[in-house]
Amino acid sequence: MTVCVSKEDRTLILDVMPPCLDIYIATRERTLTCIHRFLSAYADLTEDAVRDDFEVRPTGSPEGFISGTLATTLAYGLAQADRAFTLYFHGQPPNYRPMLYFSPHGRLLLGLSVEASTPEGASNDAEAEHMLQRLKAEFNTEYGLIAFELPPEEADEEFPPHLF
Repeated sequence: MTVCVSKEDRTLILDVMPPCLDIYIATRERTLTCIHRFLSAYADLTEDAVRDDFEVRPTGSPEGFISGTLATTLAYGLAQADRAFTLYFHGQPPNYRPMLYFSPHGRLLLGLSVEASTPEGASNDAEAEHMLQRLKAEFNTEYGLIAFELPPEEADEEFPPHLF
């Protein structure tokens, strides 16, 4: 659902997401190849591929900076293993919301958000579990979790610091 609020000549558009189950896997493969594989499978990069205004807000910092294109932003995250920040993307149908978390522990978290319930009000727990198992198989890891509305930096804390 999108909410538009107008005030004089300015329009503010906010994406309002329904409550979500967040699915994360921790992978030892903090590489561009891994990221491209994940984004190719789950993200709709139609708009993001041509943007040059990505913003990086380091975890724990109130301020961010414009990092440029997607390529330069990913290169920034991969350049040092202790850089920590999150990138969110538009999802491919059926509208999972993909995210990348560059962990300060040198690992990469790959995440998807799915609505916590179906339009009919039934739980989406089974779908979330299916996606978790699929991600773990696709990215060859045994480390994953599902939680209700869990930010990536908090999900990262659920894994031991020296996992890999």
